[in-house]
Amino acid sequence: MIKGKTKYLIGCLFILVFRMQGLAQPSSNLTKADSITWDLYVKQDWRALRNAANEALKQGIDFYYLRMRLGIASLELNKAISAEQHFRQALRQAEGDETARQYLSLALHYQGKTTEAGSQEKKLSDATRQKVGIKHGFRLLSAHADAGNIFRENPKGLDFDQLTHEEGIFGQEHFYDDNQFYDAGLYFLSGPVLQWYLGFQHISIQATDRFAYQEQQLQQDSVVTNLFGQNYYYSLQTNRQLKDFRHQLKQQAVYLQAQWAGSDRWWWLAALQLCRVGRDFTLPDYTTVTVTDTLFFDPASLSLGLFDTEIGTTIFSDVSWSTTDYSFGLFSRYHAGLLSFSGGITLASVNDTSVTQLNAGYQLRPFGNLTLTHQGELIYLNHDQQQQLAYRLSLAWKPGQKILLEADLLAGKLNNLSEQYGYIVYNNPEVVNSRFEAGFSWLAAPHLQLQLRYRLHQYQRRYDYLSLEQDELKTAYYPTTSHTVIGGIIWIF
Repeated sequence: MIKGKTKYLIGCLFILVFRMQGLAQPSSNLTKADSITWDLYVKQDWRALRNAANEALKQGIDFYYLRMRLGIASLELNKAISAEQHFRQALRQAEGDETARQYLSLALHYQGKTTEAGSQEKKLSDATRQKVGIKHGFRLLSAHADAGNIFRENPKGLDFDQLTHEEGIFGQEHFYDDNQFYDAGLYFLSGPVLQWYLGFQHISIQATDRFAYQEQQLQQDSVVTNLFGQNYYYSLQTNRQLKDFRHQLKQQAVYLQAQWAGSDRWWWLAALQLCRVGRDFTLPDYTTVTVTDTLFFDPASLSLGLFDTEIGTTIFSDVSWSTTDYSFGLFSRYHAGLLSFSGGITLASVNDTSVTQLNAGYQLRPFGNLTLTHQGELIYLNHDQQQQLAYRLSLAWKPGQKILLEADLLAGKLNNLSEQYGYIVYNNPEVVNSRFEAGFSWLAAPHLQLQLRYRLHQYQRRYDYLSLEQDELKTAYYPTTSHTVIGGIIWIF
């Protein structure tokens, strides 16, 4: 049913109907359509009213009150987009009419178009806003808090033979352990057409630098005694080593978004993310060291002979690395009935490398309400003089007033790509091929919504090995996945 704050509007509509019936001189068909729809409106038989009004429109009968009744019936039947179109038509037929304007705003609110609705509300008179209870200025909309855990497959990495490939000399890889992350944010309005989001995120990951290499050691084989003393004989042994160095990666991010509605059909959104990342890396270096040992010993004269030889060894050193990255994006969306079209550009720095991203997409609500929403998006990325493409498909289904089910697929070359207006940036060390996400939301109380999400990422993890034939490090990959579970709460003010 229509919310209580709109009862004043219904009363206004009753008065206007009686005024029309007393002053207008309609044709017989118009009078019949007006009488039938008015009777069904009073009885609140919304489905029959909608059928009768649509039949009248097919016959070429169209007037302000017919559109208003049809719009209200559509709202009651949870067809907010259809209601929006009828209230728009009513507003064209009665330009400046505040009742039609407020109902249009209500239909936009039912579609989640908060700032677009505000573009109509700000045109209402102060008296009307006070009677309907519309308040402008600073207003909290919602606050959320989320906690997630990422479970990675192949968390132990490769063994010596796998990491050194077929060469068996040297190999290295860098990978993350399982980790947790936390984020929270706040949505609020500073005016009827200006909505803000302020968010924070904290991530802490144990990162492993693994090295497989051969370590040379001088091994004493035998001691031979003769008339002159003792002679010592040695051999050079090569041992296989697999060594891990563990470091902590920490990432802190802050997000700021501003959404402004230029009209009730389109909005602009500016998004800024600042991200501070820091961790230590272990670097290998192959060098030679001089080893001194006994060559012979003469017990009679107590003379000792020594020798020097050079052997190869690998030494490791730690370096600290940190960066402050950013992502700035400008996006727009235009609503055209059941379809909405969107586009945007993002300029970012990811690991001190410039990234340019272009987005173009659409949103379809085939039933004219929030019951089913489908989105598609094409993404172009230019990073380090490399061009990448990705696409996104999503589906959201609302089987009831309290439950929302979502499925989302993002595939292509995703490294350094940003989504959700820069809220997520794929700066993983692995090559990211795809991400699938499923979500469940439940309105547990009038002001409390609970969420549970699952994400599946498909990666290609990189490792490097020494090729003797080319005397250089070669790069190879192996597949791996991660599973992410996120729980969250949203408080609706």
